[in-house]
Amino acid sequence: MAISLFERLKKEKKFLLILDDIWERIDLDDVGIPRPPEFHMGSKIILTSRSQDVCTGMITDKLLKVQVLSDEESWALFCQNAGEVADGENIKPLAEDITRECRGLPLAIITVGSIPDIRGIEKEVFRPLKWSYDLLEGQNIKPCFLYCSLFSEDFNIDVSELTQCWVAEGLLDEHQNRDESFNMGMALIESLIASCLLDQGAFPGTVKMHDVVRDVAIWIASSEQGSESLVRSGMGLNQIPEGVKWKSLKRISFMENKITRLPDSVMECSEVSTLLLQRNFPLERVPEGFLQGFQALRVLNLSRTPIRSLPLSHVRLDELRALLLSGCNYLNEFPPLGGLSRLQVLDLSGTPIRELSNLRQLILQRTKVLGTIRPATISRLSRLEVLDMRFSAYKWGLQGKEEEGQATLEELEFLQHLIAIYVKLDNIPNLPLGYSSLLQRLLRFHIDIEHDYRIPYDQHCKSDERKIIVGPMNVSEGRLGGLLMSNTSKLVFFDCTGMSKMCENLVRNTHVGFTALKSLKIARCDSLAPTRGNAHARHDVLPNLEELTLHRLEFLKSISGLIGQLGLKFSRLRFIQVSSCPRLKYLIPGNLSQNLESLEEIKLSDCDSLRSLFHYSIVHNPIPNLRILKLDDLVSFCRWQMSWPCLEQIEVRKCPLLRKLPLSTQSANMLREIRGELKWWNLLEWDDEQTKSSLQQHFQAI
Repeated sequence: MAISLFERLKKEKKFLLILDDIWERIDLDDVGIPRPPEFHMGSKIILTSRSQDVCTGMITDKLLKVQVLSDEESWALFCQNAGEVADGENIKPLAEDITRECRGLPLAIITVGSIPDIRGIEKEVFRPLKWSYDLLEGQNIKPCFLYCSLFSEDFNIDVSELTQCWVAEGLLDEHQNRDESFNMGMALIESLIASCLLDQGAFPGTVKMHDVVRDVAIWIASSEQGSESLVRSGMGLNQIPEGVKWKSLKRISFMENKITRLPDSVMECSEVSTLLLQRNFPLERVPEGFLQGFQALRVLNLSRTPIRSLPLSHVRLDELRALLLSGCNYLNEFPPLGGLSRLQVLDLSGTPIRELSNLRQLILQRTKVLGTIRPATISRLSRLEVLDMRFSAYKWGLQGKEEEGQATLEELEFLQHLIAIYVKLDNIPNLPLGYSSLLQRLLRFHIDIEHDYRIPYDQHCKSDERKIIVGPMNVSEGRLGGLLMSNTSKLVFFDCTGMSKMCENLVRNTHVGFTALKSLKIARCDSLAPTRGNAHARHDVLPNLEELTLHRLEFLKSISGLIGQLGLKFSRLRFIQVSSCPRLKYLIPGNLSQNLESLEEIKLSDCDSLRSLFHYSIVHNPIPNLRILKLDDLVSFCRWQMSWPCLEQIEVRKCPLLRKLPLSTQSANMLREIRGELKWWNLLEWDDEQTKSSLQQHFQAI
C-alpha cells in the first residue's frame, strides 16, 4: 500500500493530499508519502484532527482551527447527508430544529443527517464525540472535563474558579499551594482545548463548552461511576424538581434558574460533593434544614443570589472546602466558621461582610463598603496563601502611620505560607533599600497606592507578576526605592505629580539598579524633564526593562530627558508604546540608537507633533530585530533607506502625509503583512513598480 501510494504520487508534478480525521501522529514515510525534494515543492498535505497535539506533532507549517458553521451552512450540510427527505413538508421544521441544536458542529450535523431512524439519535450523535473523551490521557483529566458540564450552556467559566472547584473536589492535589494547583489546572485546561473539548471563552481567563460537547459530557456523567450528575442549569426552574433519586448523585447544578425557595426539609444527598445554586436571582433564603443532608459537600456556590444570611451554625459540613458567595450584595449576617474545619476557599467578593475567618485563600474583591479590618485579624490566619482584595474599598495602613483600629501591611509579614497579595495602601511605604522580608518572598503581588477602584485598568495579573500601581498622588517625596528592590516586576504611575523630583530621589538614594523591574507605564502624569542642575545617573537604574508605555503625557517633547535622568540604556527593551503625547516630535533620539538590538515591537498613536520615528542624527540601522510596527499620525519613518531583517507586520492608521515606505522585498524579506487604509495605500509613492507589486501581495485594507 505504502509503495503504491509513493509511486503514484511521484508521477505527479504536484499534488494535494488530504488526511482526514487523524487520531495520532503519522510517519509520512511509513504510509508512502514522499518528502521534498522527492516531489514538487508546490505540493501540499492537509490533515484534519480533533487533537491539536497531533497537528503540532506532525510539525505542520500552519495550524488553523475550523470554526463552527453558520445556520445556512449547517442546513446545507444536513441536506447533503439526509437527501431530499429533508425538504419534506412534515419533516423540514423538525429537521431544522435538530440542525440548530447541533450548533454548527459539523460532526454532529453529518451524524444526524445520516441516521435513518430518529429513535436512538442521541446515542448515535454522542458516540463519535465520546471517542475524543475516551482518548484523554492523564490523571483526573476525564472527571475534570465532566465537571465543566455543570455550568450552563454558553457560560464563560472562570478558569481560576474552575481550578478552585477541582481542588476542592479532590481532582487536583489539595496539599499543593494555590499557584501549583492553578498551574496544574491550566495544564489540564490546555489539554482539553487541544482536544477540542473546551474552547477559549469570550473574556480573558475564561473557557466555555460547545453545546453539543456539553450534552455529551452530561450524557457520560449520568452513568459514569463517581461522576453521576444532575444538571438542570439555565432552564428557568422556579423550584427544585420532585421525584429525583438524590441518593445516587455526586454533583448537582441548578445554577442560572429562577428558583424562589429551597426545601425546608432534609434531602437525602449524602454523596453530593458539589452543589451549584449561583445566579438564582429570586433566591433570598437558604433554610437550615435544606443543607443538613449534604454531609459530603465540598463545593457550595451561592454567588449572585440575594440571600441575607447563611445558617451554618447547626449544620455539619465537615468536608466543605470551597464556599463561594461573590456578589451576594445583601449578605450581612454570617455565623462563625469554626465548624468548617476544612474550608480552604471563601469568596466574599462584592458582599458587605465585615469580619473574616481562618482560610488558605481569602477573596474580598469588589467589597466596596468594607471599612474595617481589625488589627491582628489577618495575622491569625496562619495558613493563608492568597489575600485578594482587588477593587476593595479597604486601604491598609502602614506601621506608625495607621489610624486607630486599622490593620497594617506589616502584619502580613507573619504569614509564612503567604504567596500572593492584592491590596491597597493609603501611602507609599517608607521601606529601607535592604527591606527583604514580606515582598521579597511573595511569588506575586499587586499593590495599589492611592488608586481609586472606580478608575479602570488592567486587573489581570500573570502568575509571576509583581505589580505596583501608584496614583493619583504627589510622588515628589515618596521613597519608592525599597519597593522597587522588593522584586517588583511592573510599575505603573497614573495621574501623578512630582515625577521629576521622584526620579531625582531614586537616583540619589541608590547606587545599584532595580534589576527585577521589567515593565514601566507612565500615564497622565506631569513633566518628566529633569530640573535645572540635576545630575544624570551614572548607571542604568532599570537595566532589565523590557516594556515601556507612555500615555497622555502633555509635556513630553522627547524621551531623552528620562533616558539621561535614569541612565536608561534600553539594552533589553522589547516593546515600546507611546500614545496621546501631543508634543513628542520623534521617538528614538540619537543617544539611544546604539542600544535597541532587543526591540521587537513599536506602537505609536495620537501624537500630533510626531514627524519621524528617528532623530535626524541617526545614520545606521538601530533596531535590527523589530518584528511589529504600528503607526498613527506619522509623516515619515526616517530620511533614508534602512534594513528591516526581522520585520513581519506593519499597521498604518491616519497617516495621510506618510507617502513613502523605506523598505523593499530585499530590505524587509520577512515581511508578511501590511495593514492600512486603501486610500493611503493607493497614494503611496514608489521607487519602481517592481517594489510596489512585490509588496502588494502583503497588503490588507482596514
